[in-house]
Amino acid sequence: MVLEQYNCKPEILIEAVRKFLRKKILVIGDVMLDRFIWGSVSRISPEAPVPVVEIRKETTCLGGAANVAANIKSLGATPVPLGVVGCDLEGRSLREMLKGLGAPVSGLVADPDRATTIKTRIIAHHQQVCRTDREDKSPLSSAIHRRMVDRFRSHLSRADAVVVSDYAKKFDHARIAQGDSPPGKIGGQDRLRRSQAEGPGGLPARNRDHPQYPGGRALLRDDHFRQA
Repeated sequence: MVLEQYNCKPEILIEAVRKFLRKKILVIGDVMLDRFIWGSVSRISPEAPVPVVEIRKETTCLGGAANVAANIKSLGATPVPLGVVGCDLEGRSLREMLKGLGAPVSGLVADPDRATTIKTRIIAHHQQVCRTDREDKSPLSSAIHRRMVDRFRSHLSRADAVVVSDYAKKFDHARIAQGDSPPGKIGGQDRLRRSQAEGPGGLPARNRDHPQYPGGRALLRDDHFRQA
């Protein structure tokens, strides 16, 4: 069980959830969309030995750091997502979905040279057939990086905590957060180097380079999603 794995008592978790109420939490990381294409398979393609999926419906939800923001909202806090999106339909959709949660989108930076990350799963008969990723792992330009740092600084003073959700997309969140936040305020994936990444209050970690986030509160490393 999760409680046994992280040595958490139910009453500790219940109290932790209560403390989320009316808190403002910055979520800096790789915002993206998760798209699901649902269908059925009744034949194999004559062009190649692959199934032909007859599409029945499509659904899209927040993914990556944007999903973290949605989870924080469900706990009663106000998430403030900070990330980079493209100047495209998916970027606009991501903004609208966050607005629908009641989350401010002033921390999102639009990069005209980058596509919004979207992961598409094709599912037939409750079985994932394949996944396609549209993403740009090139480093941020100096101009976009500077805008990200400015957004981070402008929101930090009003935040109760910061969560870093890094999916190793080369956005260099460490440079944005490092040196721009008081010690102990970063509460996300990489900042405190707990030797076994255990204990109450651990938050998901998605990056191998934990030493680049010194001084935070909790670390929960998830190797399975290291480069999801």
